[in-house]
Order: sequence, then structure tokens, then C-alpha cells
Amino acid sequence: MPDDLKIVLPGEGNRVVPSDDTLPIIPASNPIIPAAPAPIVEPVIVEKEIEIDNIKYPLDKDGNALKDGQIFKTKVELDTLSASQAQDEQAEIDGVVYKIDKIGNALDDQGNIKFTKEQLDAMTEAPEAGELKVTDLIKSTAIPIYDSEGNEVSYEDNEKGLINYVTDVRETSLQEGALQFQSALVNKFPIIQDIVTHLELHGSLKDFTETPDYSKVTISKENIGQQESVVTQARILRGDTPQKAAEYVQYLKDAKRLEEEATTELSFLNTHYNEQRTKNDQQLAAQRQAEQKANDEYWGVSIKNNELHPINKVGSVYDTITKGTVQIGNDTFTIPEKIKYTRDGQVKFATRQEFFNYVYVPMKVNTPDGPLTMSAYDYDLAMQNQSRTVAHDVMDAFKVFTGGDISQIIKQAIKENEVGRIRKLRSSSASEDVSQHNSKSTKIVIKRD
Repeated sequence: MPDDLKIVLPGEGNRVVPSDDTLPIIPASNPIIPAAPAPIVEPVIVEKEIEIDNIKYPLDKDGNALKDGQIFKTKVELDTLSASQAQDEQAEIDGVVYKIDKIGNALDDQGNIKFTKEQLDAMTEAPEAGELKVTDLIKSTAIPIYDSEGNEVSYEDNEKGLINYVTDVRETSLQEGALQFQSALVNKFPIIQDIVTHLELHGSLKDFTETPDYSKVTISKENIGQQESVVTQARILRGDTPQKAAEYVQYLKDAKRLEEEATTELSFLNTHYNEQRTKNDQQLAAQRQAEQKANDEYWGVSIKNNELHPINKVGSVYDTITKGTVQIGNDTFTIPEKIKYTRDGQVKFATRQEFFNYVYVPMKVNTPDGPLTMSAYDYDLAMQNQSRTVAHDVMDAFKVFTGGDISQIIKQAIKENEVGRIRKLRSSSASEDVSQHNSKSTKIVIKRD
């Protein structure tokens, strides 16, 4: 290669690279081609998000909702859903239905704002007991009730169904000894305790209202609706009409004293409802104590630490049985000290105390409807009731109709027995007479001379 040969590289200007015979010569047929640039991928632009059923979904540039990168709902579907919700959204306040505008305010029939969004947010939903669906309550609490065969028990969505469900929940918790279960349920749904208390005090859900709990409420400086609601409810409890309460709230707002008054009235509401709960608890405790006292006096014993303790009540069941004297009207009966009875075809004997235990002492009984607690006497009665017929009902009615006198039935039975016996004797006697007569008449003696 000549010494004066110059090699000029592309893009390097006139820079001269000295030649060297040892450098390889790249054939012109194999030029070096630069690599092609990577293709440009257009990114998916997320403009905003939309919330559906409390779940947020990203939107693509066309307005479609995406889920895992795929279109979950199209823009047309979203617009239809939004229009339907905007058209149908309503709120019922004190029995009056209001339309809700896009901002969240409640409008009256004239389109005027009756309640602001802040006021609506401050209001607490307290459904009436009659409107509370048992199916929704079971679903919310996740506490179904099962029968002895493991099948879930269904309840009607009415007052009777609600009473049955609450009663079954309480009985189930007591049978299982799950006091923590009941406590957790009441803590999560305080209305359950209000329902139980009202039922025990009044026997039905008539006039039932949920007792609000303000113990966890804190007045927010920015939440004007909350402040108005607290002051309004407190003033109404003090005796103001709703109109007077509203005027007082407006006065406080003009005087810039609404937050201060709301704090004071919140303390009043807490005190008022705590006193109401305490009063209900005291009334319920007194009622239970009176019922227990009456029950103990009827039976003549009380149970403490799973032991019977006589209370010496004259005329009680225990007093009557242990003394052995039963006075009914003008008749006096004596219970023997050694009572003979039959069980499973065998004759046995029991004391008066054992007879009382049979009548009173509770025991666990497994029934088709599940385990129950009852006395042996109650169990035997239940078994007899299963085999009752119309004849039993007629006999019971006859006893009531005659004032308990069944001597007519007994005398009639005795009379029929006597008639049957007399007829039998007469028939036998007549038969003997005829036989004797025939015998004599057929015995003929012929005398011949």
C-alpha cells in the first residue's frame, strides 16, 4: 500500500488516519450498516378515574373504564349509568322524598335547596324497626341460625320474623356460652340491644325508636351541617318546635356562635341519652328481679350455684309437695311419703322430694328442633300432647263445663258394669231354671198296674 494513502472516515472531517499494511481491508461489498431505531410505542394516556360500586377504575383516552388493562365498561355504558343515577337519586327525610342534584343538595318540588350536601352528610340513617329487613340484618351481621340438621333457618321480613331472629340469636349465644359473641354483635350493631331491651320492657316493637349514640361524635369546625343538626336535635329535645329550632340555628350562624353552641349541645345529647339508657337498664333490671321473685315464690325454691334452696313460702309448689297435703276446694288429698309409679313396665317408688325434682328441676333434652332445657314433667307432657286425640279435648272441655265434676261419667260407667253383671246373672239363672224345668218335664214315670 502506498505510504501517502489517506483514509478519511465519514463525519470526521479531514482527520487523517495513518495507513498500516497490517490493518485488514473491509470489502466494499460488506458495508457497515447502523442498527435501525426502535419503533415508537404510543403510551396509553390515563386521563382520570371513575368510581363504580366503591371501586376506582382508570379511564383511557376515549373515556372507557379499564380493568386489568382491558375495557371494563364503554363510555356509552358509563354515560347511561351516570344519567340513570342522576335521575333516580333521591333521599327521604322525615317522611318527605327529595331529589338530589349533581352537587348533592336535596331539592323540594319547586327545585329549591331544602338541605345542603353538608347537612345531608351530617344526618345519620336510622331506619325504623318495622322497615328493617331480617334478611339484610342476617347478611350484614353474617350470623345465620341453623337448625338441628344443619340447615339455615329462614325468617319473615316483618316484626314477627325480627323478634324470632333476635330471640334465636340470644338463645343460641346463651346455649353456646358465647357471651363474647353477643357482646361483639351488640358492639357492631347497637340497635340489637335496643330491640332486646324494648321487647323485654314492652313485649312488642310498638313505639320503638333507636337510641342514638353520640359518644363517638366530634364537632368538626368545617362541617356546618353537622353543627346545625346537633343544635337542632338538642333544641327539639328541650321542647322547641322544628321551626323554632331552625330560627335559633340561623341566629347562631349570624352571631358566629354555631360551633360553640354545637359543642355545648353535643354534651347535652350525650348526657340525655346516657340517662335514658341508664333508666331503661334500671327498669329492665327491676322487672327481671320482680319476675324472678314471683317465679321463686311460686315454686318455693331458688337456684344458687346449681343447688336448690327452699325459701319457706307457704302454699308454694315445694311447700305443698313436701308437706304432702293438697287442698282443692273442699277436698283434701294426701301425697304419700313413698310414691309408687311405673316406668318402662316396672313398678318403682319415689320420695316427695324426688317427685318435686321431677316437676321442677331442669334437664337437657335433645329434640328434633335442637337441644332444650325443661323438667322431666314438662317433657312427659310434651310427649303426651303428641298422642292427644279429639277424645282428650272433649274430656277436658267436659271437666271445665261441669266445674271439674266427672262423677257422672264414672257413675255411668259403674252403672253399665252393674247392668252387664246383673244381666249375666239373670241369664245364667234363667238358663238354670229352664234346664231344671226341662229336666223335670222330660222325666216321665209310667206306672203300670
